Amino acid sequence: MWTKSIVESSSPGRHLLCVPWAGAGPEAFLPWRAALPTGVAMSAVHLPGRSTRYREPLSSAIPDIVDRVEEALLAAPAPPTLIFGHSYGAVLAFEICRRLERAGRSPHRLVVSGSSAPPLVVGEEKVAHLPTSEFLAKVGAYGGLAPELLANQHLLSVFVPILRADFAALESYTFDDPRSVACPIVVLSGRSDPLVNQVGLDAWHQVAGSRCEVHLFEGGHFYFAGQERRVLDAILG
Repeated sequence: MWTKSIVESSSPGRHLLCVPWAGAGPEAFLPWRAALPTGVAMSAVHLPGRSTRYREPLSSAIPDIVDRVEEALLAAPAPPTLIFGHSYGAVLAFEICRRLERAGRSPHRLVVSGSSAPPLVVGEEKVAHLPTSEFLAKVGAYGGLAPELLANQHLLSVFVPILRADFAALESYTFDDPRSVACPIVVLSGRSDPLVNQVGLDAWHQVAGSRCEVHLFEGGHFYFAGQERRVLDAILG
């Protein structure tokens, strides 16, 4: 399954689809459950190689991933009304949103986080090819690698290929379709995020067909940790 339910609702007025960052799976959003308002359903994109899909081949091509996620969402009884993606997930969320709009199933809002806009992402530094020590040093500078993970060689042997595949997918991404999204875009970022500057955040206006808002939070690349309620307020509006 390319999506996984995290919070179900008997009659959800809103359905939030979360798209995880590089190396992460649906479980990354479990801490959000307690802060989610009643009546909002939440699911997450579930990429191969993670949790129950750990035996499946990894994917390192964004168009292929978007194809499969689109199929899953169009077959679902309740399509997402809001899509949130962080970092690598922001680019995936943008492309998923464009696909759903083209299929006549437009969400009400696209929320992107911790990423420059797609036209600028294609020119960012490439790191997926680096030797493992250099690769982990680069990624670790973003603040998302726990010390206990880095100290466990067995866990690293499982995690590093997943992380590389996600970075390879992002680094092979091409923005060759200039279509914007019709729904409003909300852009979120940590004020001290080392990956994103104001130019990159403002560039989301270039791919917005209607309203585009930028909201800054205290913190770095993973600014939302510990302030899930405030972040969900911004996501849900």
